[in-house]
Amino acid sequence: MGWLRLALVGTLTVTACGDDVGPSAASTSTSPTTAPASTTSAPPVTEPPTTTGLPSATDDPDALPAIQSASDAPGVVVIEASPFPDWVTVAGDSAWVANVDDGVARYDHSTGELLGSVPTGTNICLAMDVAFDSLWVGDCGSTTLLRVGLTSGAIEATIALPLSSITEESSVAAGPDGVFVLGDRGTKIVHIEPADNSVTSTFAAPAAASALRTDAGALWATSSATSLLTRLDPSSGAELATVDVGAGARFFAIGEGSVWVMNNDEGTVSRVDPSSNSVVATIVVSDGPIGGGDMAVGGGYAWARVSDALVSQIDAATNVVVARYGLPSGSGSVAADDDAVWISAHDVHRVWRIPIV
Repeated sequence: MGWLRLALVGTLTVTACGDDVGPSAASTSTSPTTAPASTTSAPPVTEPPTTTGLPSATDDPDALPAIQSASDAPGVVVIEASPFPDWVTVAGDSAWVANVDDGVARYDHSTGELLGSVPTGTNICLAMDVAFDSLWVGDCGSTTLLRVGLTSGAIEATIALPLSSITEESSVAAGPDGVFVLGDRGTKIVHIEPADNSVTSTFAAPAAASALRTDAGALWATSSATSLLTRLDPSSGAELATVDVGAGARFFAIGEGSVWVMNNDEGTVSRVDPSSNSVVATIVVSDGPIGGGDMAVGGGYAWARVSDALVSQIDAATNVVVARYGLPSGSGSVAADDDAVWISAHDVHRVWRIPIV
């Protein structure tokens, strides 16, 4: 992100970014270098269960692993990208990085080779998402939603949104119940029907909403102001449950049976069980507050794009941070699938692809 991305493959992700959108001028990316080797009602909010089946989380900043150089990771691919590589999404055989060249750059997922770019412009100020064989991209300059074909790599629809603005540092939410965009300073949610790319409804967002994600039968919204994760009915926008997470809650991702919420002000991640709408683990991922950031899930891990490093890797089986890659390089985004994690850093015009082993 300028703040968030997250992207997941086969589930859902959010990516993130920096504190503003990048410049409109385009430039050319260089070649990569490879280092060696129907709506379901939600249950009411409950107290965290006494038995969750999940081990205790990392709760001590001093216990965080030492930061490894991302550029020295085995098999890493380092890509120079300009003018402002930010939100990252992994889908199919490609990784998509916003605000590169004249829009969204498309890289070969295995090699990091630049395959081309989608001419969306560089006013992408929120995380992208993937569903319905498409990449969904919010253009904050024109207040439109762009639908990009995953196979064609072309813009297949431009959807005008009934909003005065798209909420920056938020996220498009795409899933089985449709596509959703947050706008008008976090006060409205627009629902798009992918069958015909039409706007089907607009409803009020939860108070001070920051970002959206969706899964089957549920639309989720965070609020950095209220420290809440809210579960909504995706067809009506009715609030079904609220979950107290942490201060500065914004970027989040869905996967491994959980909702993973980054709490920027605390430097933690809250793991939420959607079957009980409760926090089952709180994991320290940074030695201080996080500026910008993003969350992703992939390869059996949750990935937190932090500030004191590039990313913290959380083992979903243990809720423990098992690795941290750096060095610190400002803000950006993160996305992952079963094969690799992709990390962007717009301040240094760089993207890393690190194999998951």
